[in-house]
Amino acid sequence: MSGRSETAKRSGGYTFFGADATIVSSSSSSSSSERALASRSTIITKPFLALLVLVFLSLAFNLAIVFLAFHSHGDNNNNVHIMGALQDGKMVSSLSSSSSTNKKLPKQKQQEVAIRPADAFERKEIQAKTSTILNAVIHIGPYKTGATAIQQHSQNLVQQLSQDNYEMPWSHLQHQLQTQHKKLVVKNGNNENVSVLPWWSKQMYFAACFFQNVPVNRSYQESDKLCVQDLLDAGAQIAKREKKSLLVSAEQFSNVQEEGVQALHDYLAVNQFENVTIVAIYRRYYEWISAFHRDRYKDVNLYDTIASMDKNGGSSQQMQQYREHHLFPSLYHELQFNPSFQEELHHKYTLPTVSRFRKIFTTASSNKHTNNAVVVINYHDQNKGMVEQFYCDIVPNANNTCESVKKEAKTDSSSVNDAISERVYEELAFGAHTRGLVKLASAKDAKNVVDAIEYYHGKTLNHTASNVGGNEEDEDDFPRQCLPKEMLDDIWRISVQTEEEFGIGGDNSANVISSSRMKDEFDKYSKRTFCEVDVDTVLTSREWLKFFQELRVHVPVEKDRPEDKPGKRRDSVGRVNHPARDKDEDLNYEVNDHSNQQTPTTFAVIHVGPYKTGTTAIQQYSADLVKELAKDNYEMPWAYLKKKLTLQRQQGIKTSISGIKVASWWFKQMYFALCFFQNVPTTRLRKEDVSECKQELLTSGYEIADQNNNSLLVSAEQFSNTEDEGVAALHQYTNRWNNVTIVAAYRRYFEWVVSFYNEKYRDLKFYDVVHANKTERLYPSIYQELRFNQGFRDEIKHKYTLSTVARFKRYFPNVVVLNYHDKSKRLVERFYCDVIPNAPNTCRKLKVMKVKKPVNTSLNRVYQELAYAAHRRGLINIQSKNDATVAESSIRRYQGEDLNHTSGEFPHRCLPKRILDEIWNITLQAEKEFGDIVDDSAIQTLKDDFDKYSNTRLCEVDLEAVLLSPRWAEFFKNLNKKLNHK
Repeated sequence: MSGRSETAKRSGGYTFFGADATIVSSSSSSSSSERALASRSTIITKPFLALLVLVFLSLAFNLAIVFLAFHSHGDNNNNVHIMGALQDGKMVSSLSSSSSTNKKLPKQKQQEVAIRPADAFERKEIQAKTSTILNAVIHIGPYKTGATAIQQHSQNLVQQLSQDNYEMPWSHLQHQLQTQHKKLVVKNGNNENVSVLPWWSKQMYFAACFFQNVPVNRSYQESDKLCVQDLLDAGAQIAKREKKSLLVSAEQFSNVQEEGVQALHDYLAVNQFENVTIVAIYRRYYEWISAFHRDRYKDVNLYDTIASMDKNGGSSQQMQQYREHHLFPSLYHELQFNPSFQEELHHKYTLPTVSRFRKIFTTASSNKHTNNAVVVINYHDQNKGMVEQFYCDIVPNANNTCESVKKEAKTDSSSVNDAISERVYEELAFGAHTRGLVKLASAKDAKNVVDAIEYYHGKTLNHTASNVGGNEEDEDDFPRQCLPKEMLDDIWRISVQTEEEFGIGGDNSANVISSSRMKDEFDKYSKRTFCEVDVDTVLTSREWLKFFQELRVHVPVEKDRPEDKPGKRRDSVGRVNHPARDKDEDLNYEVNDHSNQQTPTTFAVIHVGPYKTGTTAIQQYSADLVKELAKDNYEMPWAYLKKKLTLQRQQGIKTSISGIKVASWWFKQMYFALCFFQNVPTTRLRKEDVSECKQELLTSGYEIADQNNNSLLVSAEQFSNTEDEGVAALHQYTNRWNNVTIVAAYRRYFEWVVSFYNEKYRDLKFYDVVHANKTERLYPSIYQELRFNQGFRDEIKHKYTLSTVARFKRYFPNVVVLNYHDKSKRLVERFYCDVIPNAPNTCRKLKVMKVKKPVNTSLNRVYQELAYAAHRRGLINIQSKNDATVAESSIRRYQGEDLNHTSGEFPHRCLPKRILDEIWNITLQAEKEFGDIVDDSAIQTLKDDFDKYSNTRLCEVDLEAVLLSPRWAEFFKNLNKKLNHK
């Protein structure tokens, strides 16, 4: 019998198929035959007696074959716990003690297993034809170590694995059902239908068959009830019928108890996989803990949690006291107060998981026909991608699979299913709701409030909420509660222990990480990741209380509305994916349909910058004024495209644009301007300019004009970098509108040059330059750029208002220039109220909005310059970020408090008269054309301002003069002692 009997009965366990077998009968057919012969009174003829002898010999031969087959395949029966007894011709788990059949069998008979004679002959014949060894590769995780990447690749490698004589239970079962023209549905231990698409992700149903005695609080949805027997059968058939090796990848194996590991061992032994490899992956403990925690709560939904809490009458019936004001338990709380979570970590991590499997797969097996190994891959190894390591180095004799993997791009294991998800803003929104500061009555309310909190925190307060490896130079933006030292010591101890066992390779291995570097990484986690935001302190602070009081003005909160129908899916903050409607969920404004209206005049307003003239403020306000601009019949390509993609997503259409981060669409208007960068020299491109034009934004502009007949608004300072060819292309593009206005802003040249220069090096990190220690100065001074860098001088001349306006005037008759220095009205008010035609709703809204704080403010790096110069010359030794911070603050304090001087009172080296005259001439020319000079006294005032810049901000600090002065030499000597003895 090649398949399992349809009449076989189960007895509480799961059926583990090996070779079809029967129990050896204890009765003797020969003796019964002799008694039958003796009782006959008739004389037996010789032919009949000969026939009877032949039958007897045949039966004896068959019994001998059975005896030999049993002993040839069961040499390890005395040392290995055979997994089950036989019931109606089928192997049944011996872990299930409720079987009535097992009770009837004598104890010594429960482990007597035989192979049918036909199967013995068949296996013997096949083994005579081929000497192929059957391998079994079992990838056991653990969770959050790149298992998803390995499993996803397996879906694309089915053909190559088959060529290498490997099969996976899920692919074998899938092929079997398709061949039989059956539905792709199987049943679990509860006899429930299990959806198996995508198939590769359902390998957990195989692992769940080995969840014997796993505690309920550690099972989640991975209970043994989810075991799919058909997958176990498929594994047996891979060996028995296909004569192929087995490959399984399921991180759920890290959750099994020793009983489950033993059951897996026995399953592989019964099915005669001769070479077994257990594969685990090591990830540093402190990093793995964070990833594991995020994964546990990634599906928690803000609005669903609130709705459920309110429906149940508050938190008393649903949550513990801690949960009353927390969306979900933080990692800090889980590690500090949840013993079950700690136990789960200690069980599922690589170290204990590998220990359990090594105990069974190295000592339990003395079968001479089976080789076992437990292999550990280093998640952090940079020599080779983890997927390539698995399929090329671990899976035996998989040449075709390996070659296919190598042709693909190297997979970054950390990028799959392990993205950092910041939930701080949702936590604050939840806490504000439970404290009555806001009322989140709908999914949209939840999204609006979260967006408002993020915007206020990031843009207004200029902070970040990133909680993973925070930058030490950033201000600690939220008050936090962190783990006590003894708990951190435990985490560090386990981290070191596992790094020593699994992480450290040879001298040339990319696995190697210095203990100091690893400790630095751990310290960052200790200060951020292993902490929780102190929500009580935040929400009771004066600035945040004021923010929530004003929230209803800036982010309207909807009234209560009927609950959504069941079955509708939500995003992370609870927004329902509705079908298309006339309301944009992302932008929160009614979509105006002007297709049936007569609009005799359409406008196109193109704001071209240049850089450092208030463009960021205009763009930020545009994001807040989308609704009012739509009422005034204006659309922006970025907002129009975002709305379009949102509606498509709500209809179930997957859409995306590479390179555009949705969270800051207004900032990405540069992708529109880049479509007009014809013939721009590479020497004049900033780092963001090397991105590509997004054709979708251009198409959105076409649709704005052609479909809705709306006016167009675009703001992008990158337009100031275009050549004549690009301006001509823009002129042709805007022919769809019958009234085009080009808007630029004017800022005095000498002041603009300094601001433009500061922006160029704004993102430079002080300690990164110190650590590299490659340049004589921290970065080129403005003195050096203006005096010796012709490329810089060409760039500022091309991008400045004077030349930008001249280029655009050659193609556009209507070019408006706003005076940056006009104090009679804010620049954004002049733009939205005076320049944009027919925008009364926008203007009215802008006037009542809260004034935003300026962004992109310049940095004073004089003290960093001195610290770096002293380090380069050996006066001080900066060895860490903390040293760099201490050095900078000490220099600042000495100059300001001890010497009572400002940063502008260091010895300077200033530009020669030739260059200063050039800057002054351009300044005067631009002021006369765009400014408000009325007489000679105004020119003199301007000249006085220029002279101040000429002697300060257009100069560089004479570092040599400072460092050679006796008092500064003595200061650095003392500072170096402080750094070395801190």
